[in-house]
Amino acid sequence: MPAAPTTRSLLLTYLGVAWVLTSTLNPPSATRIDVWPWAAITSAGWLAFSAGALGLFAAGRLATSRPVLAVCLTLWGILVTLSAWNSPWSQGSLAACLPTLGGLGLLWMLVNLCRERTSLAVVRTAVDLTAFAFVAAVLFGWAQQALAAPSISALLQGRNPVPFGHSVYTAGAALLAGSWLGSSALASRGFARAWRVAGVIGTLLAIMSSASRAGVAASAVMGSLVALGWWRRRGHRLRDAVIAGGILLVVVATGVSTNARLRDFLVDGQWSAIAAASNDHRLAMADAGRALGASHGLFGPGPGTVPLAYHAGDARVTHAPDGSLQVHSAPLQVWATTGPAGLLAMAILFVALTPVIARSLRPSAAPDLQVLAAGVVGYGLFALTDHQFDLPYIAVLSVVHVAFLLGNGPEVSASPPSRPLRAAVVTIGMLVLAGPVWYRVRDLAARAAFADAASAHDAGRSEEVQRALSDAIRRAPWDRFYHEAAA
Repeated sequence: MPAAPTTRSLLLTYLGVAWVLTSTLNPPSATRIDVWPWAAITSAGWLAFSAGALGLFAAGRLATSRPVLAVCLTLWGILVTLSAWNSPWSQGSLAACLPTLGGLGLLWMLVNLCRERTSLAVVRTAVDLTAFAFVAAVLFGWAQQALAAPSISALLQGRNPVPFGHSVYTAGAALLAGSWLGSSALASRGFARAWRVAGVIGTLLAIMSSASRAGVAASAVMGSLVALGWWRRRGHRLRDAVIAGGILLVVVATGVSTNARLRDFLVDGQWSAIAAASNDHRLAMADAGRALGASHGLFGPGPGTVPLAYHAGDARVTHAPDGSLQVHSAPLQVWATTGPAGLLAMAILFVALTPVIARSLRPSAAPDLQVLAAGVVGYGLFALTDHQFDLPYIAVLSVVHVAFLLGNGPEVSASPPSRPLRAAVVTIGMLVLAGPVWYRVRDLAARAAFADAASAHDAGRSEEVQRALSDAIRRAPWDRFYHEAAA
């Protein structure tokens, strides 16, 4: 019988839950996490993950049971940091590295900790609650829209942006929440299974409320993989194929019929004006992303520099907006920010993870792992249409999916690395973190100064406004936003 979780492990786990929910359930959280003081809370979480991984490794508690993965993660962190140092906007790019480094630290910790049954149960329950809270927030927001809508048709024409402020984020997060809760439901019994199944149904409604075309398509892929796995486990019976196919067809048909853009396309044979404009925007930003990655050498313009490089005229294209924070595709975002080196590293990670996902989709794999693998595949396809890993909720849930698949793989005997190796790795990790932490602190100080400027502006104190803006420029001279605000 596994030992009971320690008070410290429970406290740290649920502090992580509180951090994720604080960064998520405060609409519009996708933009709120960029302003003071929410930006500081978000940064503190990413730093804690990085420091936690280094601390556990230094103490010999993280055995490298996945040496190839450990090397890939380490190289990825070094690559991202090198790209930032090499950037024309190196200070701002280094400040933007912290979420990536924090995500890598979290993955490294979870892959190892998931081999402990007690830790596995604690983390699973914590993520279950986080996913369910997200679903509840989305449906609450949609219910408010339903009360204000004059008709069901008008409600379905709208798009639910709660809680992030953009409906596409809602769809992406719902995909990950659905696969996670579905996996947990299969690993549970009784009431525990019932509320998780209710959460899965809620994620389908959340995707419907978002009116995301990619969300419907990714749901269909995930559902197909889950149905195929169930049919294969049941012995390839025709009756089971009919049942699974029928349920999947009903779910997908409901998603398509309630999605105004897809429905109009099927009826009219062409995209509506709004959908066509969205397509043009995405194609334009794809051209911009391609140009950004190709115009800054081996390491690209640096993480977090899409707005800076785009405004500098490095990738201005016809039909693109005046400014952009991302290029609406996760792989293209990697290319646009870290260039050929980042694209190669992403390809290596993809090759390394593909056998893990394929193994988890086999009929012999545990059903809960099959659902998680289907979720990774589905969200991976969805990520071709949008870059969302800057959001803590989506980044953490993606990391947890991958960590559980890796952590539940075949046992690999491993002992803690030698003390000299641990000291070397921790030293390298601290050196990698030093620049991002220093410039992130300066960036946060600038955001705090801008918040003071905004408060002074609302109170009509013009001298204080200019003084606070000057302070923001002094602390973060690389950010053109403060210069424009002071002009």
